[in-house]
Amino acid sequence: MSRYFDYSSHKSEGYAIYGTISAPNEEHTVEDARTPKTAGGERRRREVPKKKAPKAHSFSKKGRWLFIICLTLLAFSLTVVAADLITGNATLAEYVSLFRKKKENGETYYAVYASKSEDMGISYRNAGVIGSEGGAGYVMKSGTEYFVIVNVYEKKEDAEKVVKKNVGYDLYPLILWDVDTAKYPSLSDAENGKALCKKAHETLYLTSNEVAKGTYGASEMKKKLRPIREEIAAHEEKYQAEIAGKEDQAGIEYKVILKEMIGAFDNLDTHNKKLVAEARYYAVMILHSYSLFSAKYAE
Repeated sequence: MSRYFDYSSHKSEGYAIYGTISAPNEEHTVEDARTPKTAGGERRRREVPKKKAPKAHSFSKKGRWLFIICLTLLAFSLTVVAADLITGNATLAEYVSLFRKKKENGETYYAVYASKSEDMGISYRNAGVIGSEGGAGYVMKSGTEYFVIVNVYEKKEDAEKVVKKNVGYDLYPLILWDVDTAKYPSLSDAENGKALCKKAHETLYLTSNEVAKGTYGASEMKKKLRPIREEIAAHEEKYQAEIAGKEDQAGIEYKVILKEMIGAFDNLDTHNKKLVAEARYYAVMILHSYSLFSAKYAE
C-alpha cells in the first residue's frame, strides 16, 4: 500500500494551503431519517350557526375528484388487506413501510478537513502540505469535491475545537453503518470487523498523539500497534475459513477491508520517520473505507 506524499516533521498549526480555495462555510450534519413526531393538540371545530342550515347541492367538480380519489385509496387498501390475509402479513408490512422513513443505524465519527475543491491537483498539493505538518493529508472524494482531511475524531466536541482554532476548517461526518446481515448472510461477522475498525482508529489516534508530544518514540509506538494488527489478522484468517466455498460480492469486499487494515499496520511497522502523519493517514483511511463499505450493505 503506497502513499502519495513524502511527509516531514510534525507541526501543530499554520497549514499553508496551495491554490485559491474559498473557505468552507457549509455546515456538515448527519441527517436523521426517522419520521419526526407531530405536535399534539386538538383541531378547532368550525361552528355552523343553527339558523343557517346547509342547502342541498350536488358535488362541485373539485368535490367529485376528491370523492373519486378517496374511493380509489379505499379500494387499494382493501385489496392490500385481502392480499395480506392470503400471504401472511408480508404485503401489509410492505404497504405500511411505504409510510415510514428508513431508520439510520450507525456510529458517527467526525473528520476535520482543511480544504475542499473540485480540482484534484490542488487538493493533493494541499494534502502534501497537511501531511508535512503532521496531519493525515488524506484526500477523500465526495460527489465532485475533494476534501483534504487533517484528522478524524470520535467525539464531535473534540473535532469542533480543532475547527475553531483553524480558519477555513470544517467537519465532515463519517458513519460506520450496521450492515444488513439478514440480506447479506456472509457479513454475519461484520460487527466484529466494525469493532476492530474502531479499535484500530483509536490505537492509531492515541499513539500518534503520544509520539507527537514526545511521550515516546517510534519503536514504542510500533510495539503498541502490533497487538491490534495480530487481532485483525486472526479475525481475517477465521473469516476466510468460514466463508470458503460460499463467497459472494459482499463477503469479498469485507475481506478486502480486513486486508487493507492489516496492510496499513504492516506499512507502519516498516517506517521510522514521518510516523505521526502516516498513522493519522491510515486512521482516516480505515474509517473511510469501512464507512463506504457499510453504507453499501447497510440495514
